[in-house]
Amino acid sequence: MKTKNYEVYGKKLHNLRIQKRISVEELAKSIGLSRRTIWSWENNRTKPSISNICLLSNVLETSSDNFCNLEKNDYKKSKLLIAFKDKENQTASEDGVSNNNIDYLVRKIREYSNIKESCLFIIKAILNSSKDLIYIKNANNKYIHANNNFVANASLPFDIDINKKNDSYFFSSKEAILNSQEDIKIIHGEKTKITREDVIPGSRKKKKGIVTKAPLLGDRNKLYGVIGIFHIISNCM
Repeated sequence: MKTKNYEVYGKKLHNLRIQKRISVEELAKSIGLSRRTIWSWENNRTKPSISNICLLSNVLETSSDNFCNLEKNDYKKSKLLIAFKDKENQTASEDGVSNNNIDYLVRKIREYSNIKESCLFIIKAILNSSKDLIYIKNANNKYIHANNNFVANASLPFDIDINKKNDSYFFSSKEAILNSQEDIKIIHGEKTKITREDVIPGSRKKKKGIVTKAPLLGDRNKLYGVIGIFHIISNCM
């Protein structure tokens, strides 16, 4: 997707955040970025990507044109994300990722993938809007997308290029082998879904959670890849 030039008005963004009584730290945590990044946006040092503009619109509960000049089509795409987030909150279980929730996420990614112009940033925005750790691999078992929470869990910078990386890049040898074997079973059709309660891989401080995986299918049910969701329940004692 070719990103068109657009302006983000840092002062307006700052004022909106103050009006909503949201601190820099709270906004940064909601989006999965650093306080320095928020400060940089508000002081016009840098500007957020279109996917992060969508997230800002969601958190600040306002339309994107109140702090930037995205074109009408881009504004509509940001509304798609807000609609998705509202639906996600309705379908997510209180104590874990339900099977219905991952099924819904798979359907929405497949639906938005058919919108060729906006596919990439909408998928990234959907993943980053979740509090869970989420990744997508292609049919060759190589990473193509991961949300900010997944990257942070592996103690990596948010701007890291994960394209075509394998599990050993994020996890210990033992964790990488287990995660890779499960994903291969999904890719080869040996499993249609995997759900288990276990220690979340990749983090230095061990955390208990629910691991859920499912295939991503494209047109005519052609396998696109696999999606994995790690939902943290609690820290291990």
